[in-house]
Amino acid sequence: MYAKILKLKSRDKKEVDEIIRDVGLEGYENHFPNNDSLAFRFRISLGRAIASGTDVIALDEPFSKNIQPVSLARLYTLLFELREKRKLTFILGTSNLSEAILLSDKIYTMRKNPGTINNSFDIKFNSERNIELMSSPEFLEYRNKIETELKQTKSQSLSNITI
Repeated sequence: MYAKILKLKSRDKKEVDEIIRDVGLEGYENHFPNNDSLAFRFRISLGRAIASGTDVIALDEPFSKNIQPVSLARLYTLLFELREKRKLTFILGTSNLSEAILLSDKIYTMRKNPGTINNSFDIKFNSERNIELMSSPEFLEYRNKIETELKQTKSQSLSNITI
């Protein structure tokens, strides 16, 4: 079933099984995803992207507000693991500042109309990336710095930025 969903016709079973395992779908090989399972569908999409052979995966507002917090934390952890194991680069487009800080090594803020890069911030933590970082002083310092910059940019509205 997943070979069809992931469109892996030319891949061998071992490779398909490894991708399925890496995205956390082992044991669900014959399961058809329910449309209500956003985290499940995200994992399938991620598997498809990995199967394409790319080293760079673009994620545009990938995490719906309807994903349960526990599932969201698991997906963040999955991205950390895939980045490390498969040496993947993720380009994340998001209006969720906390998510951007947690998941990114570099953040670009943009002006709108016309869309131009306004500023960039290098994000480096002294410890391993995990969900607990979100309550650290380092994390809050980055957040305050970026929020201050966004507030000072007249053409940027904070109304679309999620805490």
